[in-house]
Amino acid sequence: LFSESDNAWIDTDNLTLEFLEDNSFLWASEKSGFRHLYWYDAKGNLKKPITKGNWEITDYYGFNPKTKEVYLQTTEKGSINKVVSKVNIDNGKMQLLSQADGNNKADFSKNFQYFIETSSSAQKPNTYTLKDGNGKSLKELQNNNELLDKLKKDNWVAREFITIPNEVGDQMNAYIIKPKNFDPNKKYPTLLYCQGGPQSALTQFYSFRWNFQLMASQGYIVVAPNRRGMPGHGTEWNEQISKDWGGQVMKDYLSAIDDVAKESYVAKNRLGCVGASFGGYSVFYLAGIHNNRFKTFIAHDGVFNTQSMFGTTEEVFFSNWDFGGPY
Repeated sequence: LFSESDNAWIDTDNLTLEFLEDNSFLWASEKSGFRHLYWYDAKGNLKKPITKGNWEITDYYGFNPKTKEVYLQTTEKGSINKVVSKVNIDNGKMQLLSQADGNNKADFSKNFQYFIETSSSAQKPNTYTLKDGNGKSLKELQNNNELLDKLKKDNWVAREFITIPNEVGDQMNAYIIKPKNFDPNKKYPTLLYCQGGPQSALTQFYSFRWNFQLMASQGYIVVAPNRRGMPGHGTEWNEQISKDWGGQVMKDYLSAIDDVAKESYVAKNRLGCVGASFGGYSVFYLAGIHNNRFKTFIAHDGVFNTQSMFGTTEEVFFSNWDFGGPY
């Protein structure tokens, strides 16, 4: 009836397949270079694409047969943002239901007449709001303003979003966190954060995981680039890391630290890198190729031997696909 293939992989962790009343079905695919939704008839023939553009669907909430609308989370407002929208599968009309920036997700009622929006950004922790099916706010259920006020009184510093050119001329999204009471006339030691994954994006999600603000509070600048192998930038960008863990991704990291090191407030002789899991692997790899850039390497739970990795992880896909088998 239907099949799809890819030179790297098909993402089955976020599979979208829904059959409609006439046995036609909706299917999310990355065949255009970005993850979009397509409508097929009961024989597996393409009827029409439901969404298109240089952005991606990051979650699928469901289909309302009464209104002929699908409910989605997408990056249509930029790869650092996740927003909630609905699309009519007949006429293609798309309507934004959530805030236009930040990290937004939805929990819909069964009839899609209401949903709870969970919204956060780099500057603001989660806010929970009850909305109707057209995105109208009905009631704020909970916010974290008290927590945010406490943080601001302690001179908490939010992430700044920047772009950094990599070695081949592409612009990488990145964020930078500066110390409390930052003085541009001083020079600060700087840490390059290496993200795990290998395929997981750095977005506007609000989190204390990795405690970037804690690092910054000790007088460090932290820079975190969206290097190759992260979703939200298209299939080619994401899949580049497949079977090439030590290739362009490592050049992207070096491009990021080189670009930030040009700033007058960065102590160029006090650079370090930090990461866990694939980020830890990256730290180990950078230790061998950094060409005297870094003074310090901090790896947590990092892959240091790709052969022994097979016996210590449940994620055997990477060993089988990226390395061609365990040994």
